[in-house]
Amino acid sequence: DQFEEFFFNNKEIDGRQQFYEFLEECVKISFVNVIISLREDFIYYLLEYNRNVNLDFINRDILSKNYIYYIGDFSIEDAKSIIQGITAQTTFTLAPELIDELVKDLAGGLKTVRPIELQIVGSQLQNENITTLVEYQEKGPKQAFVGRYLEEVIKYCGRSEEHTSELQSHS
Repeated sequence: DQFEEFFFNNKEIDGRQQFYEFLEECVKISFVNVIISLREDFIYYLLEYNRNVNLDFINRDILSKNYIYYIGDFSIEDAKSIIQGITAQTTFTLAPELIDELVKDLAGGLKTVRPIELQIVGSQLQNENITTLVEYQEKGPKQAFVGRYLEEVIKYCGRSEEHTSELQSHS
């Protein structure tokens, strides 16, 4: 998640090269698959990776459609299915009517659900132990959950970074 931060924190090629070499060794292992989730505007770093390691086993073409998969917004049905699938594996169970309202709220007028919003709001539901539609309506909507999530992130940054974080979240 948010793999782009690696590139923010490693602005010089030397820092990235060490990682590229590690990845090269990983992908040589027959039973290892490497999955990297990366925003489209950072894909050009894969070209750098392509140039700096031996990728003969994929014909030096990491940008091929055989290796890159687009992950976009979820349909309403897919979002419901994802929520049900994730919660079925845990003791944290959401009422079916809450799932319906949550997905409707997340989809808005677009009729699709952004994965990051699903992740943030889902995390907040779990953090606040909200499992029913009534609890969701009392503490929602989506913007309220995202706002509380951002407040937690700002607090986590610490006092010295709080002002900067607040300025950036308003811009």
